[in-house]
Amino acid sequence: MESFKINIRCLIVALLVVNMAIAQKPVIDSSTFDNWDKIRDTQISDDGKYVAYGVSGYYKKDFILVLQTTGNKNERRFSNVKLGWKFITGKNLIVFVDQQKTFHSYDLRTNVEKTIPEIASFQLLGDENMDRVLLRSTASGTMKLYSLKGEPVQEFEQVTSSFTGSGGELIVSMKKDGEPGVFKVNIQDGSAQKIGSGPVTSLLFSSNRQHFALLSNGASTKVYLYNISQSEPYAVFEVGEEAKKQAFEITGLQKLNDDGQAVYFNIKDVAPARRPKSSLGVDIWNYQDRKIQSQQLYDLTHVDIFSLALRCAVLVLENNRPRAIRKMQGDDETVKFITGNDCYAVIEKTEGNAMDLWSRYSKTQNFLLDVRSGERMLIPGVRSVDTWNSVHDNFITGLDETGQQYYSYNLTTKKMSDLTRRFPVSLLYVDRDKDPKNFVVVQTKGWEKGNIMLLNDEFDLWALDLNSDAPAECLTNGLGRSKGIQFRFIRDIFGKMTDRKVVTAYDTKTGQNGFYRLSDKKASNPILLTMGDCLYSSEGMDLVHGVTPVKAKGTNAWVVSRETAAESPNLFFTTDFRQFQQLSFVYPEKKYNWLTSERIDFKTVDGRDEKGVLYKPENFDSTKKYPVIFHYYERRFTTLHHYIVPEAIGDNLDIPWFVSRGYIVVVPDIHYKWGQTGKSAFNSVQGAALKMSTYSWVDKNRMGIQGHSFGGYETNYIVSHSNLFAAAMSSAGASDHISGYGEPSFDEHYNGSFYEYRQYRLGVSLWEDPAAYIENSPIFNADKITTPLLMMNNVKDGAVPFPQGVELFLAMMRLGKKAWLLQYDNGHHTLGTDQDKWLHTQYVTQFFDHYLKGAPAPRWMTRGIPAKDKGYDYGLDYDTEIKTPGPGLITEEEQRKIDNYSRVPLKAKLEKGNY
Repeated sequence: MESFKINIRCLIVALLVVNMAIAQKPVIDSSTFDNWDKIRDTQISDDGKYVAYGVSGYYKKDFILVLQTTGNKNERRFSNVKLGWKFITGKNLIVFVDQQKTFHSYDLRTNVEKTIPEIASFQLLGDENMDRVLLRSTASGTMKLYSLKGEPVQEFEQVTSSFTGSGGELIVSMKKDGEPGVFKVNIQDGSAQKIGSGPVTSLLFSSNRQHFALLSNGASTKVYLYNISQSEPYAVFEVGEEAKKQAFEITGLQKLNDDGQAVYFNIKDVAPARRPKSSLGVDIWNYQDRKIQSQQLYDLTHVDIFSLALRCAVLVLENNRPRAIRKMQGDDETVKFITGNDCYAVIEKTEGNAMDLWSRYSKTQNFLLDVRSGERMLIPGVRSVDTWNSVHDNFITGLDETGQQYYSYNLTTKKMSDLTRRFPVSLLYVDRDKDPKNFVVVQTKGWEKGNIMLLNDEFDLWALDLNSDAPAECLTNGLGRSKGIQFRFIRDIFGKMTDRKVVTAYDTKTGQNGFYRLSDKKASNPILLTMGDCLYSSEGMDLVHGVTPVKAKGTNAWVVSRETAAESPNLFFTTDFRQFQQLSFVYPEKKYNWLTSERIDFKTVDGRDEKGVLYKPENFDSTKKYPVIFHYYERRFTTLHHYIVPEAIGDNLDIPWFVSRGYIVVVPDIHYKWGQTGKSAFNSVQGAALKMSTYSWVDKNRMGIQGHSFGGYETNYIVSHSNLFAAAMSSAGASDHISGYGEPSFDEHYNGSFYEYRQYRLGVSLWEDPAAYIENSPIFNADKITTPLLMMNNVKDGAVPFPQGVELFLAMMRLGKKAWLLQYDNGHHTLGTDQDKWLHTQYVTQFFDHYLKGAPAPRWMTRGIPAKDKGYDYGLDYDTEIKTPGPGLITEEEQRKIDNYSRVPLKAKLEKGNY
């Protein structure tokens, strides 16, 4: 009995220690940002016996490489490793380079490790039974060819460039005996055969590995074409003179046809020689300009890094002799190559801005280009063409100009077929949140047995034979649509389908995620493998998150990642997607007061049932009262099980940062009614706040809101229509739909379409319904704002013009409201530098801490920072005299006037003409 009492005492003491440890966990601070561990670059050996992955701080470049058996019997760790380790299963090796520039070759069976010093990087050569490795030395111009046993084969000096094909072909440009030349290297014995003279600036292989092309931009621009089995080029052409005639310069190689009879070049246009400009410059804006002058001028000097448009020319040969070299595209045109078909390409032409639906020049035209003849043929009635999904030579697919028909186009017969009619269900995406029209949503994911296309609609998976007229076969038997489950094929990091049978599943109603197996029987439901309250893969979800499952090439062995909001992503091994064996145990959040997530259901102000995500601190205590911050951007329920890495604030609210500090954070979904965008946001966020106010552990007098970009606009609108919130932070938010409608952004684009048919969802032009623009503009209700508002708007913002922030700030200043505007010289639509992000994090935290926690007010809020002190004084110290920001500049008489007219509804003012 005494022993039992002692054990009970020990248990109580142990529980107290555990509870104290939890209570004493530190909050997240700035030191965690760089050191937060994350798993990267997961690989599994072809035989499924070994797994390798890296662990490092989120922003660090050196990793701990973890090598372990999938049976978890052995583990080996290597420190200070660079990204890029590789398994060589046929040789039972893993190879990598460390930060000390040493190459490592580790034998998985014998545990013998060999090293080679002074190596900057490596590349494996040969087929899947790789036997050679190319080492790039830290010494300038030196490369070393080694066997994978660590034996030197050959060393090359004075190398200016080298080119390798996926089949192991090695072409080296170097000096030998004092003369520059191009050499083809035999990777087995290291012997080098000279195949050309002069420096090489670009090289590429045909997709079938039978041909390769060299581009030399020496004294003249020449292209050399080779058959891989020959040492002499079968064609050498001087292409510079012809390019000069057509006013373009060749900057590199882009593609080589499998038959070696067409080579494509990256080009840039060369402006014709002109007389010197006059010192008198004038921009002439013409109402018939297809792009406004400011955008034209901006485009002349800036490159859109997000554009995938290819600027190219082609040299066409016939029997190894040149037929023509010509530009493939003109202004406002994009070239799309057809995967698997060398005869044709697609030219996409949009003369105006494709987003501006009101312009007759905004409609996209698509042409089929015969590469050899240069002849173009319009593909009629088409708005978009998918070319990269094809893996055969006969079909392209896409949407018609209405967006409501999915078609296939036969490249041989030049006939178009309506594929939509072959589906027993509608392919239209009926959610009007995204567009006032209903568009087809369908994505091609792969092909099998020649012309059978594998694709998905919003929910289900399908197979469709383009060579027949048979109905589409639903591989998931309609289960997705009936149950609200989004099924998707698993794809690797290159977009290629990994497995035909195992598919991912996301339940849009519950937020659960998991895997199913497609049935071998037709018209049968897929077989449930696993579903859970976690995130395995984001396929089908509105997330760029989740680690793609990795499959061993030679066996049915997989490594998957699993995460929740409370637990960081970790790796699990499986062969059946039912049983999972944990491989990694990386949990950086366990050191800190972390968070939990759960679903919250509420009713919007207008009576709609809605859902969202509720985040609580790990040490949540229902007997306490917590301040709440609402954060939003359209719909984010898919983030319910999303693990959020803490980071300094550059745009959106950093949820872990605030929850760790004792805040509740709520992320409500928002559905929109067209023409009532701002009101839709108000209805949802206000409804969520009213629901939270009913909980005893919520301090309903200390609730705040924060949003970025479109969420920033929503913040501005909400505070101009609600007095429920004690503080609000608007980041890169718009405030005036009328001025914004006609105001170019920093990148000089016309923004009208954003208001008519894109995110602001008004559905009409300004002159059709000016009242809609006024009613959705926070600026016209600025006199109603009672909530202290912190804004961030930057001069260089390419999405939301800077004056959108200034307008609202000056309005609040004029009206005597509490407002602060942060403008970062290096900022754009978001903040980019670590220094700016950390400073901004402190400003946002101090702002919310003051109004939602009663913390002292910092000096930047109470007194401001004079312009003369910019860059010297950030005002982060707490004001010892002024406890809270005081009244604005207006007189008492003006305040009474404002109080009087602010009680009049905006609609009444407009009706009376009291502008």
